[in-house]
Amino acid sequence: MMTAQGHVIAIADGRAKVRIEPASGCSSCGSKASCAGGKAHVIWVDAAPNVAAGDTVSFSLRDSTFRAAALVGYLLPAATTVIGAGLAAGGGDGMSALGAVVGLGAGLLLVRVLGRRFMRKEPVGACTPEPPTFTGGLS
Repeated sequence: MMTAQGHVIAIADGRAKVRIEPASGCSSCGSKASCAGGKAHVIWVDAAPNVAAGDTVSFSLRDSTFRAAALVGYLLPAATTVIGAGLAAGGGDGMSALGAVVGLGAGLLLVRVLGRRFMRKEPVGACTPEPPTFTGGLS
């Protein structure tokens, strides 16, 4: 199970607005400019009754859910691009390129539709408060 920690910014209607900071490795990654991994994310999740603004919370996503999302997000647009190019290949290079662009657009649209449908079906797990942790010594 994938777990993440974040800080509750606000609570509204039984849902928590949580800010998730990027992982420590993201700051030194060479691909951070082309990836959303180097930025903080703000998401809404179901809140436990005892969660308040300012709390540190953790929430989880099943591994199978993560793998399915990765497959849909990465493989579907690539597959529809190749299919689009292949279907239009009989019309020459220009038509093949146009078919690839149309296939890519169709794949991205499908990713968006499937992602929204999936989130309605299986939202991110409820956030639960983390016990406080202390670092350093006491004097």
